[in-house]
Amino acid sequence: MIGSNSTDAINGSQLFATNQMLGNLVGSLKKALGDNVTITPDGQINTKNEDNTSFTLGWIAKAGFVKDSNGTVSYEVDKAEGETEEANKRK
Repeated sequence: MIGSNSTDAINGSQLFATNQMLGNLVGSLKKALGDNVTITPDGQINTKNEDNTSFTLGWIAKAGFVKDSNGTVSYEVDKAEGETEEANKRK
């Protein structure tokens, strides 16, 4: 995993894979939630209910680790901090 203090080099294929995953994630969110989702330039996900009130996404995708040298990246689905699966079913 590359951290904020890492001195490891990042290659173009790794950046491409990350950007492609993020683009796919945004597309999937918009497809699932419709026009209620906007993504800010810094990656924040803003969501609104039909009555224009905010709601929280129960599940988030988080980047895993770089698996090998060609830039293949592993991703896993995780719960938001403090969230339970049962609470997510109600949303």
